[in-house]
Amino acid sequence: MIAELFEVGRSTITEHNNNILKDGEHVFYLNCSPNEWIVPANPKCFDVIGHLEKEKRIEWKQSSAIHEGDIVYIYVGSLIFCILYRLRAIKVNIPSKYQDENIKTTKVMELERIKQYQEGTISFEKLKSWGIRAIRGPSKITKEISHKIKEEETCEN
Repeated sequence: MIAELFEVGRSTITEHNNNILKDGEHVFYLNCSPNEWIVPANPKCFDVIGHLEKEKRIEWKQSSAIHEGDIVYIYVGSLIFCILYRLRAIKVNIPSKYQDENIKTTKVMELERIKQYQEGTISFEKLKSWGIRAIRGPSKITKEISHKIKEEETCEN
């Protein structure tokens, strides 16, 4: 890692933000833990399950301060009511003007699927017992809730 940082030091840094260095060819995460978020999905508006069964990446509306490298948990509401996916933000703040009867957006982010959970593993009832009252928009989660999610992953395996 130190050698890689020296390599970056000799090259032209094209972007430096939120503890991420980019030199056009490499991306370096500098000794930082990514933020973790729960983002809701309405399967009546978009078939996120069908998409992520076929594809590893997805473009998603970005309406919060999610940064590259952050972890995004997709909470699927409407009849399912649980977290189904853990993804990593690969690209953020991508300009995109889109509007229909369900959504309006000016920017999106590209997410990459890391893990799919079994339905019910991280249910709304479980989230509620951990102190989450509602999931209506992107919400940053605490380290305690992150730890509880990872404990559930261990139990699932």
